[in-house]
Amino acid sequence: MVTAADVSREFGPDAVAVSQARRFLRQALQDLLGDGDGSELADTLLLAANELTTNAVLHARTEFVVRVAVDAVHVRVEVTDANSRVP
Repeated sequence: MVTAADVSREFGPDAVAVSQARRFLRQALQDLLGDGDGSELADTLLLAANELTTNAVLHARTEFVVRVAVDAVHVRVEVTDANSRVP
């Protein structure tokens, strides 16, 4: 059973940060969900987060934060940047 957890990490506004964020997210999901039936979910979340982190680097050009929040029912992945412009 998954208990509630919330982890995050900040990354710089450069291309290498995208792969660092992907590794962070993969490890966080493995730690929080385990190796069981969550692999398809983890793959989907990694794909979506990869797109969002790439956008943060290419368009926002600011530091960004990847956050993973898990409870017994939900998994939430957020990518936020410091750009004040509305996308």
